[in-house]
Amino acid sequence: MATSIKHKGWKLDADRSYLAALFNSTEAFRISETLALGIGSSTALTTVTTGMNAVKVQSNFTGLTTTSHLANFFVSQYTAAGTGSLRTVVGQVDLSGTQTTANTAQYLVGVHGRAKVSGTAYNTALFVTGCEGQILDGGTWTAANHISSVWADWQNNNDISAVSSSELLYMSNNANSTTGNPLHVFYIYAPRLTNFIAFDGLTTTAGSMVTASATAGTMTYTVKCLIGATACYLHLFDA
Repeated sequence: MATSIKHKGWKLDADRSYLAALFNSTEAFRISETLALGIGSSTALTTVTTGMNAVKVQSNFTGLTTTSHLANFFVSQYTAAGTGSLRTVVGQVDLSGTQTTANTAQYLVGVHGRAKVSGTAYNTALFVTGCEGQILDGGTWTAANHISSVWADWQNNNDISAVSSSELLYMSNNANSTTGNPLHVFYIYAPRLTNFIAFDGLTTTAGSMVTASATAGTMTYTVKCLIGATACYLHLFDA
């Protein structure tokens, strides 16, 4: 069911019951009105200073055979030749004030994806993930720089010497246990991968993770890996 709403002055409070009645449909609602916002302008649906949400969309899906259900679906298309960047969804968080309270757990996250099973999962083909990035099939590729399912980019040039640690990628296991199947740091399904890792632009200057010396010291640690079902080990040497 698809419903188009063409009403320039609609109010969320007044239309709340109308929208809620549509939420159990395959497509809750579609706004087809073109807003003349102008270059560099924006219109806020809601502005809040306290509480959890400025805007919340909830979809309670009960279908059993539909291939995929999306609570929100945004599409951006480049319909003509151009060199400008195109991003469908941008999440930005900004700490614009000055903090005065230390040692309090706090998170500033641009985009947060999470998955939860509150019922009973019973499907050997089920895949649960908090975040998914895909490169879909198609197109004619005559030239490109990189193509990647996930891009982690560091752009901060400020002094961060007071920070305990900084990473391009941070992973943590905050569960109380790993009962059942073993928990892997990485799981790589790789029937058609050429290299495990490719380094580019690294230097051998002081502080770099690459050194010019080919002389290894005493083996200090081994890191367990699995290739298929076979246990293998990476050897780590001291300096």
